[in-house]
Amino acid sequence: KVSLQEIGYYIEDTYNYHVSISNARLAKQQVSGSLSVKDEASLLETLSFALNLKIEKKGDTLFIKSSNQ
Repeated sequence: KVSLQEIGYYIEDTYNYHVSISNARLAKQQVSGSLSVKDEASLLETLSFALNLKIEKKGDTLFIKSSNQ
């Protein structure tokens, strides 16, 4: 299992974004399983769908929050 925060670090390292997660509870949310994606758009779309997230890209920052916030 990994936390959403750890996935955020992966995105920062791999795609050179700054990742901002809206709150600590969401950042600590645990995710398990494997994921094979071919590109950034697929990764963000899959995360958004699987974890019910809203991901907004503004410049070089990704803002991640729960879809029901």
